[in-house]
Amino acid sequence: MELFGRRRNLFIAIAGIALVIGAYFYFTRDSDAIRQLKRLQANPRPVRQYEESAVEKIRYELTETGGKRIVGELTFEQKLALIREKWGKHIARPYVQIKMLEELINICQKEQPNDWVACVNELAAAAFPQLAGKLQNQLASLVKYNDWLTRNKDRLDKMTRADRRKLLSEMRNSLFGDENAKDIWAAETRAENLKAAIDDMKTAQGKDLNAKLAYFKDVLRENYGDQARAYLERHQQEITNAIVDSVQADLKGMSPTQQRHALRTIRSEMGMDSATLERWDNLDHEREQRWNSGKDYLAERDKIMKSGSNNTESQIAELRKKYFGAEADTIAQEESEGFYRYQGTQRIGLE
Repeated sequence: MELFGRRRNLFIAIAGIALVIGAYFYFTRDSDAIRQLKRLQANPRPVRQYEESAVEKIRYELTETGGKRIVGELTFEQKLALIREKWGKHIARPYVQIKMLEELINICQKEQPNDWVACVNELAAAAFPQLAGKLQNQLASLVKYNDWLTRNKDRLDKMTRADRRKLLSEMRNSLFGDENAKDIWAAETRAENLKAAIDDMKTAQGKDLNAKLAYFKDVLRENYGDQARAYLERHQQEITNAIVDSVQADLKGMSPTQQRHALRTIRSEMGMDSATLERWDNLDHEREQRWNSGKDYLAERDKIMKSGSNNTESQIAELRKKYFGAEADTIAQEESEGFYRYQGTQRIGLE
């Protein structure tokens, strides 16, 4: 029996070692994309030539909506002509190179799933032969970066925003080079800096609201410079809502009059005109009344439920009509699903 026990322990140990070795090879083996990239690098292909007049031979037809679409299959030369037409003006920029490569990846993964890396490289190099070497390096870095993102998704998801940004920045700089990465992710970096500024406003409780708004606008100018105002106009409502959400703790510590003044200040600083501010004032007033009614309804509903009456359902139905009118059926449906709209805390200026 002792011999069998030792054998069993030996088998368990061997099985455990096999699992560890198997897991190691599973997690360290190359993905299909990396294998394709290595194959291309080991067997580079010559750059193909094409006719400059290829784009003139593309046939179009009108769509039902008045647009136009290409008729028939495109030749290789015609694909190159369209690529040059779309991306050629700013192709010297690393950001534009990556956006083009990402678009070509989507196309080639559908057309040549088993050899899409080579397909992308062939199209990019033939379209811009003077940048063939640079584009191949960009493609190699992009394939490796996307592969790393896939392998590290769970790890990245569990990180704080600050730690994730730091690690992503390090990996991008390592694969693409500092200046290259800076241009490629410039837009994302600026947007992340604004998000971080808004997060800072949330944690800086007790600070004067005007000081918080001034801080945010400073960050906006630092990141967007002369384009700050234009960016704010394009994202006005999105940014305003994010700021209002970030100062909820401050708003909840104010009187209703102070809240209205604070909301108006935020929206005004975000560039809203007087007519828009007036509409928001009216909407805030309606929301405040609706939430007050909702709280009163829940208080009365609770009394009915505790009364032990035989007709609580009909009483509550009448109560809903009293407070919500035409919306009573919607409220009833929500309650049947366990959701009570006014049971939580109102997000002031947002709902």
